[in-house]
Amino acid sequence: MHFASVPILTCACLCFLAEELRQNVKPGSIMMDCDWAERYTMTNSRVIQSEYFVQVMMGLFITIASLLLQSAWNKTEGDLEKGEEVTVQRTGEADFFAVITKREEDGYHVKDAAGVDRGPFARASLRHRVWETSAHVGVTDDTAQDSYASTHFLDAFLKSLEVHYAAEGETVDKMYMHSDNCSAHFKNSVTMYWLSRALENRWLKVAQWSLGCPGHGKGAWDGLGAVLKRALRDDTIHEKILSDSSKMRTRNDVVQHLRKRFGTKDWERTHRGSTIKRMEFSVAATEDINRPLGVKVYEKIPGIMKSFCFKALTAPGVAGQVAQRQWDCNCPACLDASLTMENQYVKNCRLGDSKVGVLNTEQFYACGVDREDAAGVAVRRNNTQAQGKKLAAECEQKPLGTFVAAQSRINTTDDFMVGELVDGGQGHGAVVKQVEARTEVVPGSGPDGATTFSRGDYVIAVRWYHRYEGDSTGRTWVKDPYDDDKHDVLNSTELRLIGFPMEAVQLPPPVQAAPLRRSRRNQAAATPPPPSPADDIVHLKMTEVTASAILTNNW
Repeated sequence: MHFASVPILTCACLCFLAEELRQNVKPGSIMMDCDWAERYTMTNSRVIQSEYFVQVMMGLFITIASLLLQSAWNKTEGDLEKGEEVTVQRTGEADFFAVITKREEDGYHVKDAAGVDRGPFARASLRHRVWETSAHVGVTDDTAQDSYASTHFLDAFLKSLEVHYAAEGETVDKMYMHSDNCSAHFKNSVTMYWLSRALENRWLKVAQWSLGCPGHGKGAWDGLGAVLKRALRDDTIHEKILSDSSKMRTRNDVVQHLRKRFGTKDWERTHRGSTIKRMEFSVAATEDINRPLGVKVYEKIPGIMKSFCFKALTAPGVAGQVAQRQWDCNCPACLDASLTMENQYVKNCRLGDSKVGVLNTEQFYACGVDREDAAGVAVRRNNTQAQGKKLAAECEQKPLGTFVAAQSRINTTDDFMVGELVDGGQGHGAVVKQVEARTEVVPGSGPDGATTFSRGDYVIAVRWYHRYEGDSTGRTWVKDPYDDDKHDVLNSTELRLIGFPMEAVQLPPPVQAAPLRRSRRNQAAATPPPPSPADDIVHLKMTEVTASAILTNNW
């Protein structure tokens, strides 16, 4: 199915995408569906007339999560029953999803996603796909039900999942969220800003949010919400309330009753054969939700109404940036894609190869969702400077000559630059100083090499290398002997990797030096230096892993 021919995302598309995701995810992937249930109106079996006309309502935020268990996937022995789902793995061939159809002496026969019968396969080549589904219900008397309340309960659920599955020995490192397309709850800059920070200080390596048809949608959360509200109403009418106060008047009464009714070990034991095998409950008052007192202004997301898939960029320090695209896709290439600020392209996507120079409406592109108000800018700067302070301390401990990489400031093919730490002349290794003035211009040794710093920034002395033009991969660098007496300065927040290996290689001298880190620097020299003898030029090559790590750290 190619969604580019569909004017809007239809229910048929959503069913296809949900099944595609379910078939292609790998162990450690957790699929989550969330939404607000219709508010529950508090009732009592007996009320006085004045209370009857004063209704108290509770909001229920419901999240249903399904984890593909690593423990079952790792097993290569044990019988598999007809109808059970597996992933077939064979050396030198692509994995594929299948369902067991029969078992014979020669092995297991399966039917793949296209309905084609295949086999036989040995048990060792079949990975059993076992799902564990749990539900989290957030109870609140807060009436807003906005993105701040939604993400508050999502944070609580993710934390509880981490604790639970760590105790169970299961791996959870990828989150695939799905919700309806309601702009008040989910599809807005506030929620996407939360998504951009989903990989910070968490066990997640992938975080994706897919949205459904425009407007409010229906899903499993609605059915569970109906069950919970019916139980609350019936137990109240029949005076079977389990709360500590034996009443049903506050949010705490509601959550205590639900925990004793649905959150016990006895309930889990009697529901082992059910889809939802475990339920958790949390409660939040209005003051518990981290909602700003003033107005928070976030960047507007261009094309948000036409985009149905958002993904957190997998790099530290990129909070406030997400990748978005118009149509969702859950093919193996898209699920395994690691998107960074420098690369939002997916290779071998079933909707078309997304790469530079190829027109494809399904490709990702980065968008800003950061705060633009003064308080948000100040917080972002403080976080950046805190990271810069750690990097400066690391530079101070490293010996001179240590290789470093920094992100390029200009939009050129030089996405990063490489150099070595040199003496800053202040007795602190490569650290020149910490700026105390509000702003300060610090000159480098080369012409036109000045850089502006702000209060709290750390100045680092570095000698830049040239990128070798003869290497199409861009991983070979030239150490020019004529640049021994020159060094540049940079802000420690611009560093992306410190202390990595590079191998000296013998190559022909470059035709000309590649552009330096800033286009304006060293251009004031009217006469370029004479070409160095081949014996004097040192060529240094980094590994592909190192280059990938630098790009991943790029903001």
